[in-house]
Amino acid sequence: MSRPRVLVAGLGDTGLLTAIHLSRRADVVGVSAKPAHVSGQELGMRGTPRDSYKSDEREIGMRESFRWSAKVEAAAQANWYKGPKDYWTDRFARDHDGVSVAEEDRDPNSLLNHYRLLLKLRAAHPALRSGSQRVVATDGDVLAVERTGAGERLLIVANLSSKGADYSTDGVDLLSGKRAGTLHLDPYQATIVRR
Repeated sequence: MSRPRVLVAGLGDTGLLTAIHLSRRADVVGVSAKPAHVSGQELGMRGTPRDSYKSDEREIGMRESFRWSAKVEAAAQANWYKGPKDYWTDRFARDHDGVSVAEEDRDPNSLLNHYRLLLKLRAAHPALRSGSQRVVATDGDVLAVERTGAGERLLIVANLSSKGADYSTDGVDLLSGKRAGTLHLDPYQATIVRR
């Protein structure tokens, strides 16, 4: 049985928290005109709300301290929530798990370096920062959004499914540097094409 798919438009803190809440029962896709993320998302940090807590403590497991070091208890870590409660004893972060700035900084294929590339693209292409956008009709589970501004047209193409998908378009894939033609997108993969 497939899960329902929900689109959350406008991912500020409220939209992100709504998306996280809905993700228990549905596949959630978020669309935002402005970049937004939860601290640690750029490293691939994991977390989950702890429903056993009825106050703000519930969110601690969702937002573990940002990982600067490969060791969870390194001197520079902000482990303000350290203690006997399960959001510390059952935390996701582990020493040398590959999910820290120190570890990902050295890996050119890391999620952190992918975010850095996306930020460079945003800085270099005005159409990603301002201008207009429109959703382009597609088949299947591919979302295509055209962004225009400052004399350029960019197409953001995202595969919203758990299976690979193909999408044909003209231009240059800004993430790979290759001519676009027929793009093959892995599950949940996205790219940006300059047209």
